Amino acid sequence: MDVTLAAVIPSYNRATLLKRAIESVLAQRRRPDEIVVVDDGSTDDTPDVVAEYEPDINFVRKKNEGVSSARNEGVRAAGTEFVAFLDSDDLWYPDHLARMENAIMRSGGAADLYFSDLELEPSRGGGSAWSSSRFSISGDYVLRDDPTPWVFLDVQPMWIQASIVRRDAYLAVGGCDHRLTCREDTHLFFKLGLAGSACAVAGCAGVLSGESPDSLTRTFSSANATYWRCTALLYGDLLDAGKSRMTIEQRRTLARRLADAHWMLARDDGLRVPRDALHHLRNATRLDPGLVPRRVARRLAKAMKLN
Repeated sequence: MDVTLAAVIPSYNRATLLKRAIESVLAQRRRPDEIVVVDDGSTDDTPDVVAEYEPDINFVRKKNEGVSSARNEGVRAAGTEFVAFLDSDDLWYPDHLARMENAIMRSGGAADLYFSDLELEPSRGGGSAWSSSRFSISGDYVLRDDPTPWVFLDVQPMWIQASIVRRDAYLAVGGCDHRLTCREDTHLFFKLGLAGSACAVAGCAGVLSGESPDSLTRTFSSANATYWRCTALLYGDLLDAGKSRMTIEQRRTLARRLADAHWMLARDDGLRVPRDALHHLRNATRLDPGLVPRRVARRLAKAMKLN
């Protein structure tokens, strides 16, 4: 089979790092058929950097609306069957696309989502994406018609920078949700996993860098209320969608995670916004009646140890 593949790189005010990302794409043993760089309203010299690589790059400029909108615009601009994603502050190893194309061809292109491992720099915790989720496979690749056990792991083994998605499948599930400031990739993988098949591919795609101070992972960590608001939105959306592929236990898992997000938001609002805090506390209790007592018991136990 012939595989057509585009690389999509969204970027916002990262001209210097973008150059490194583009170079890593151009250094691929299997060069992409298209390279789409989406400038999400940058005010730096991003256009000048991209101009150095003309006509090899399809340069799309748009107003600043966030990474989800930029990725979606890049996918719409691509004219290939498959789309690979790379963030502007990260980079691929030279064999990434060749290895992924080999898995696509050997599996007959049966999956909507292909994903491999990703190296995490020390500032991101070190190790790899798969080791952090305690995920591994035997052989060069594993194809699953039902990948829901993978996407429901406590830590998903998929990262957008190490993933290749069938373009029509991406568009069919609505792409990345523009309402999500962060965790949009987690939401996307749930939607793809619940709608179609997936293939895990052995090997490491590249490096998740810790160099950009405005990276979403760094800016919106679990200590940030935005992280928990996005978490509540993504799990609430998945439950509301009523995906028939979910088992009762999987829906309970999502409900527990949604309850946990409401609990964290209740703690964050606290005395500052009592009405909102009460709203989140009620939702947490409704979704998981045992959550609040467990949380309180743990806090009391911790306090007793400290004393």
